[in-house]
Amino acid sequence: MPEHIQVLVEDLSDEVTKLMDVINAQRLEIRRLRHDAVRDALTGLLNRRGFERVLDRSIAFVSRYSSDVSLLYADLDNFKHINDTLGHAAGDAALKHVAKVLSGVLRRCDVVGRLGGDEFVALLWKTCDKAARSVALEVNRALAANPFQHEGRSYPISASLGVARLCGEDRAGGVLDRADRDMYRAKSSLRF
Repeated sequence: MPEHIQVLVEDLSDEVTKLMDVINAQRLEIRRLRHDAVRDALTGLLNRRGFERVLDRSIAFVSRYSSDVSLLYADLDNFKHINDTLGHAAGDAALKHVAKVLSGVLRRCDVVGRLGGDEFVALLWKTCDKAARSVALEVNRALAANPFQHEGRSYPISASLGVARLCGEDRAGGVLDRADRDMYRAKSSLRF
């Protein structure tokens, strides 16, 4: 092969290698962006978009296989007080703390998310309504047993919890609304 062609082939090979590096970097960036699009930046849990995606698939599963799946909806009680008295950085730390407690209490097969603000949700697989209410009590016991620590002081955190069983005819918004209404009943009666 003539020398000028050999140089051209080597140059092209170098360009192909560089382009492959760019493509691989872009693939990694796309994977990161996909992950970030469905994750809550603060807690690492699923965000509303990611949770609703999983919820839609779960409803389809329930419709096809008639499986027991319940939705747990948690709204932190008096969380505004933490933000107002300790500051937003402490409020963010408290939300991370709650996410950690929830993830520790629930099973690995359950799906936990943060809808936004101080609202958390979880899909409880193979869990009927009665069992889901027991899980709600367990969540509040775990929150009570693990108060938020800030600057050497303990701050109790509790949540009002609602439950809704998934039905095959559900839409994500409908089951979230049912669980939200149940949570408000619990908040108003302090049942949990």
